Amino acid sequence: MWVRTVFFTQSCTVNNIYYYVHQGMLKLPLSKLKVVVPGLFPLQACDLPSFVYLYESYPAFFDMVVNQFSNIEKVDWVFYNTFYKLKEKWWIGW
Repeated sequence: MWVRTVFFTQSCTVNNIYYYVHQGMLKLPLSKLKVVVPGLFPLQACDLPSFVYLYESYPAFFDMVVNQFSNIEKVDWVFYNTFYKLKEKWWIGW
């Protein structure tokens, strides 16, 4: 039996926004300056990725990142990048 996984390399917060856009729960173009996405604190519209905030500014890139959630229900595991920054000088002490 195969285990299906997906690994999203952008931050968990950004992928959360993309997911809600894909599901249609965050309607575009934005009609408000404040945006509420479940699991996140209220954001200003300008805090969102540029192709979400400036809807239709980068249509090919928008389609690529939003449509990566098209079969998310079929995977067994979802891995997210939740780190902003690791040790800056990781080689010290080796």
